[in-house]
Order: sequence, then structure tokens, then C-alpha cells
Amino acid sequence: MTTTWGRYAGVLKETLIGREGGIVGKGVKQIVGSDGKPAFVENDVVVDAEAYNKAAYVDGIAAGSVFDASYIKLREIRLGYNFGQVRNTPFQDLSVSIVGRNLALLYSVVPHIDPETSFNSGNVQGLEFGQIPSARSIGFNISAKF
Repeated sequence: MTTTWGRYAGVLKETLIGREGGIVGKGVKQIVGSDGKPAFVENDVVVDAEAYNKAAYVDGIAAGSVFDASYIKLREIRLGYNFGQVRNTPFQDLSVSIVGRNLALLYSVVPHIDPETSFNSGNVQGLEFGQIPSARSIGFNISAKF
């Protein structure tokens, strides 16, 4: 739905195509052939970009918004060091670490969204419905035993 709504509103990068002169949609159109019978030829009808993109909106699953959800993600990195017992201190064990989660989407076929998120975990799995972008978190941890 992010792609469908984004095209309808004209906020996606791909809606810039054809704003200066229109778009000829891929496909065919029916004409009357020289023999008087219906024939099909390549489409040559120019439509303005707004009308073309708004026509992609449907209140359901739009074919132009169905994507392969394959992705590669850098989900978590943790880097730490254990100092062990620190001399001349009350620490029996001291360790520090830094952790980053949801750091990068390295590869995705789906445009504009994180394919790991979806609308629901019930019977509508795999449907994305304009979700909020995934949060990235970076944290620091200190662990000490006395």
C-alpha cells in the first residue's frame, strides 16, 4: 500500500516520470483493422503523469505494488571487551560492549519500505499497509561484578 498510496499522492521518485509531457503506458490498444475486424497495436496514447499514477490506486491489492520480498539486512552487531578482574579495584569482572540493531538494509527488491515489517501476523501475512519505518537502535552496556 505504501507504493499504491505514494503513487496516488505523487510523493514517490518514480512519479516524476512524465510530469513534463505525459506517459505512454505499456500495453496495446484495440483498433479496427483494414479488413474491418478488431486488431491490436502498441499503445501510443499519452496521458498526463497525475492521471497515470492515480489510476494505479485501488482499494485492495494493486498488481503494480506486488513485489518479491527478498532482502538482506544487517540486523545486529555487538562489539565488547571483557577486562576480567581489574587490579586495585573492587571489580571481580568488568565488561563493556556496544550494540547496534536494525543498522542497514543491504539488499531489497521492495522499494520504499523495510520488507521485514508487514501489516499483520494473522491471516494477512505479507501485506504491508503503510507502516512506520523500522527503528534503529544503538546501545552501550557496562557489566560489573563486585
